[in-house]
Amino acid sequence: MPSDTAEGLLVFAGATGRWVVMHSNRVRLPSPSWFLVTQLSIIAFLVGMHLLVRSTGSHSLFETFSLNSEASVPTWFSSAQLLLLAALLLLLAGSERRMGRLGGVRAARVLALAALYFSIDKTAGFHGAITGFLRRSTIVPRFSGEHGIWIVLYAAVAVVLLVWIRRGLWAIRKTHPRGSVRVVLGAGVFIAGGVGVEVVNYLVPFSGSVLLKETMEMVGVALMVWGTMIALGRLEVVSRRPSSGEDLPTDSERGA
Repeated sequence: MPSDTAEGLLVFAGATGRWVVMHSNRVRLPSPSWFLVTQLSIIAFLVGMHLLVRSTGSHSLFETFSLNSEASVPTWFSSAQLLLLAALLLLLAGSERRMGRLGGVRAARVLALAALYFSIDKTAGFHGAITGFLRRSTIVPRFSGEHGIWIVLYAAVAVVLLVWIRRGLWAIRKTHPRGSVRVVLGAGVFIAGGVGVEVVNYLVPFSGSVLLKETMEMVGVALMVWGTMIALGRLEVVSRRPSSGEDLPTDSERGA
């Protein structure tokens, strides 16, 4: 389809109930701030349902809304969040490619693949399988009770990948400072919940660790989606390089 026929085309944005409007060879994403509020409202609802159904004593209802079940509404939502983040990061990679910033392309694609992996892990439970597979190994550090083997492996892979894409990440940060700050904040909340709370619970078990961990992970992803949408702004549908003297606006020139 020729690129100029994109004008007026509407694309439904899934469960959010919003439309992505394509016109004049551009994609207009929903307001990042509106999208953040929507995600946070859904998270608050899911946390409330988790607490409510737990107090009823209904096993079937609790499994449906449990934050700790792999076959529950909160888990589905969390997986969908990460999948959306992966898609947005791929769009960012495309934007970086059109501007000829290959380092940014590599960094955005690696982050997109990481988000996709975590999306699948939410329902498939890869980290639990890794722990079970490496449990007999004596060289892999772990916490008491054979817990947390996956944390060491994930941390090692993360360090290697971050070193590899560090220049691309720096380039993205310079081009999209406002969006990058929000993504880093979200990543910090996500890691603090997914790893920090987990480690603390291994060392000093406490009630409510699952609620805190899962809530922080969902909020962290919501912040990362927010920041990525700010960085994207309005996207070019057609692939082209800027003409002489034309620069792509940074996210400091776009509204949140």
